[in-house]
Amino acid sequence: PGPTSASWLLQAWSEQREDSTQKAKVQQILDTFAKIFRGAEKYWSDHLTVAAEEMHEAQQSLETMLQSGSMDVQVVLISSTADLRDVQRCLDPNTLKLRSKLVIKDNTSSLVANASGVSVPQGLQLLRQGQLSDHFGNHTSSLKAKDIHSKFMELAPGAGNDLRLFFGTDSFDTQLNEALKALKDLGNLLQQVKHASEVFPRV
Repeated sequence: PGPTSASWLLQAWSEQREDSTQKAKVQQILDTFAKIFRGAEKYWSDHLTVAAEEMHEAQQSLETMLQSGSMDVQVVLISSTADLRDVQRCLDPNTLKLRSKLVIKDNTSSLVANASGVSVPQGLQLLRQGQLSDHFGNHTSSLKAKDIHSKFMELAPGAGNDLRLFFGTDSFDTQLNEALKALKDLGNLLQQVKHASEVFPRV
């Protein structure tokens, strides 16, 4: 066997002579292995450090959103086709923002004190969350706002079913999905390094 085979390494290392040429070659090869090992260990360690920092930033961003007014979200319960059509009329087809105040009468939602209906102020945006996201896809979907607006009545609730629509600031979808993506990326990275951590215990 040649000087790169495992059996040659074992045989040469067993010589136990300080002046052994073979032992010197073995030591050189082992040093190379050690350098590669340390490099691989540092690679995964650096990746985990960056991932941990990104997770921390994502958590802070999410907490900031929860504590700030930008996280304000109103939920509107739609129980009829007529209500859904009222929502469609109020929405800007290009942005899905409310062009005027939306009032849904006879809505028994407990989210507002006025039991006679729900009022959503002008300027809030229809968020691609919940049932809207399930039907049309989230903000990363190729479906544009005007396409959703034109197909909006596809969401019409059936008998005995209600539709929940979410309204909030225009930055909500982007911030939320960025935070969730960062957490998902971290989860994927942890899966990738699961086996590496068995090889590199200090990672």
